[in-house]
Amino acid sequence: MDNDAHGPVDILAIGPHPDDVEIGAAATLAKACASGKRVVICDLTAGEMGTNGDPGLRAAEAAEAARRLGVEMRLCLGLPDTALGLDGGHAAMVAAVVRRLRPGLLLAPWGEGDRHPDHRACLELTRRAVFLAGLARFDPPPVPSLGGAAESRPYRAPRLFYYLINSPARPDVLVDVSGHYEAKRRALGAFVSQFGPAAAGARTAETALNDGVYLPGVEGRDAAFGRHAGVSFAEGFVAERYPCLESLLDVISCR
Repeated sequence: MDNDAHGPVDILAIGPHPDDVEIGAAATLAKACASGKRVVICDLTAGEMGTNGDPGLRAAEAAEAARRLGVEMRLCLGLPDTALGLDGGHAAMVAAVVRRLRPGLLLAPWGEGDRHPDHRACLELTRRAVFLAGLARFDPPPVPSLGGAAESRPYRAPRLFYYLINSPARPDVLVDVSGHYEAKRRALGAFVSQFGPAAAGARTAETALNDGVYLPGVEGRDAAFGRHAGVSFAEGFVAERYPCLESLLDVISCR
């Protein structure tokens, strides 16, 4: 994956930690990649405060997951895990990435009802970043992980949707991902440190992620969304603003 990507890209998916994007939107990204779209994942933190794994291992797992999805690039901003949004410079860094990559679609996690404060903070950071990136007088910082100078031209992302991690929210739109769900399983399978089972005497501690219930719960949720849409699997997204269609006849299923 090229670490010096330039915009415009089709989709920029922002996640608080490695694996968050995969939980909510992996199959949607795999589907986009399979159709030739330019997709970039941006992890805000290295997940260094997680119970299992370490930043080096989690970075390797994230890279492998991205490879399995077929995304063009994955970068990590190195912001502090468990302290997202506590520094005003965090939103400026995300805004700099948005300006540089100029995505047609921006994805971030929906925070309402989510137990993790970083997931909630990421939503607000993204909203602020989208606003900052569109201001002519905003002076963005350089982003070392993008390997180049900051982009000075303002940019306002035209589409912002939120994927679901732990939130029980009702989505505004569903994406049929039936033909790409195996790619999601493979991508989540790359995060062995997070979802692999805890073993007696091993360094892996039991958590809510590796208890054998979490991943089947994610798949069950996506299957339930699919059932509502009349397909095998669907991923759900909350819209920042009202989605607008040319015609109601463009809707594939609503019954």
